[in-house]
Amino acid sequence: MNQNIEKWMPEARQLAAQCWCDPETENRTMDPALAEAAAKRIAAWMQTAAEFSNNESFYRGIVCKIGEMFGVEAKTSDDGSVQQDVLALKVPELVADLLAAHRGVAPRESKERAFLNGFSAMTDLTYKTHVDKGWTNGADPENLHWRGNQFMLMVGELAEGHEALRKGLMDDKLPIRLGEEVELADCIIRIMNYSRQRGLDVASALVEKARFNEGREFMHGGKKF
Repeated sequence: MNQNIEKWMPEARQLAAQCWCDPETENRTMDPALAEAAAKRIAAWMQTAAEFSNNESFYRGIVCKIGEMFGVEAKTSDDGSVQQDVLALKVPELVADLLAAHRGVAPRESKERAFLNGFSAMTDLTYKTHVDKGWTNGADPENLHWRGNQFMLMVGELAEGHEALRKGLMDDKLPIRLGEEVELADCIIRIMNYSRQRGLDVASALVEKARFNEGREFMHGGKKF
């Protein structure tokens, strides 16, 4: 037996033996050969998990070392607060900006391109699910009433988000998430699917509108809210 797997066998044998302690099996006689075979399989899984964990730590260490080279930028959260350790998720963004600058591409353009690519890829995933679950059956993207109904479904997600916000609710399907953020996500998913069905380039429109907003007056010329 592989020595790496052998070291996990004592714990794996205990886990395998516990299979005969469950309510469904406690009245059955344990089969030693079957238990040993199961233990070997469990030990192999434990070894694989340990290797994945070691690899994760190794590559995270590399990312953090790269982050240290960027200094405080790699430790600054989106809200502006500076953390003690490198924020690993910031490192790819900083590297992309550095590469963009080296290639003569402005960091903003690099981020916009990354957003466009990411939005398109995510739309591919959400729309495939939309189709697979039958939601395109009977759809008529050229019909004005159908399009209006889709907009109201988006409004419905926002209304549900407002209700979750008003009552301080967590989401019922993703209990670790705030209801307001999940309903916003639902609205974005509907926008993605609708834009795909209608052939609309919402992502590019968002980038262009964001740029336009930068040139507008403070509070857009004196609006109250």
